[in-house]
Amino acid sequence: MLRPPPREISHLQDYHKHPVDIEIRAKIRDHIASLGNFQPACRSQATIPCLFQPQVLPGRSEAIETMADGRNEARAMRILEVMNDFRTLQIHISSLITRNEAHPPDRHSYYLDGYVVLRQSAAESQAILATHFNPGNIGLQAGQVDESEVTKATMQRIILDACTRRFQAHKIYLRASAAMRWVQMRIQLLRGEKPGPRHVNSLRAIDQRLRQELNDITDEHVVGDLRNADRRKGYWIDEDPTLDRMLSWIRMQR
Repeated sequence: MLRPPPREISHLQDYHKHPVDIEIRAKIRDHIASLGNFQPACRSQATIPCLFQPQVLPGRSEAIETMADGRNEARAMRILEVMNDFRTLQIHISSLITRNEAHPPDRHSYYLDGYVVLRQSAAESQAILATHFNPGNIGLQAGQVDESEVTKATMQRIILDACTRRFQAHKIYLRASAAMRWVQMRIQLLRGEKPGPRHVNSLRAIDQRLRQELNDITDEHVVGDLRNADRRKGYWIDEDPTLDRMLSWIRMQR
């Protein structure tokens, strides 16, 4: 059985203590701030960080209500929710791959499946953080259409990018968790001894369990985990991208 996603997903309390996604937050802040000075309101400053401080602009007191289809504030909040999820997952991944037992005890163990998965998880996690946000062509030009429509299209593109990063991070987390369970089962079995003939069958069973867990972590399973967590919290997910859309976005970013 796969371990369910972390209970605190989408609900991180100590946000400012672990600024692992500063680059992504800054990019989203800069993109939205450049689109007509749109300032989304915060639901709760105690649980969700507000990246944009409210500003009163001359002649624009009703800006949020009249924007496009009236959902740009919901889109802004969705961006913050997904970013919180992504950041939470990065913290969980880091806590797994930096444990002492995540490192093979000797050179003979270096290429064992669980340790390979943990190294892959570390590399993939860093790769997501290092990937720059590239919005591409949204098909709209400021000045030719209403400003709110440009804002809407850009925020939808940011939601796509943020959801895709969250999807990738959650898959990494599930794989790293399975690998760490493999490590812990080996430690409990060997109890400091070198693997010997009497351990062969048990070690084989542990390896088979890891392979089965990894096989179960399909893209569909990962998306289902995240969707279920979003629904439990009552989040607005009407414009969250489909799996196919996220996979296409990943290919485009390479």
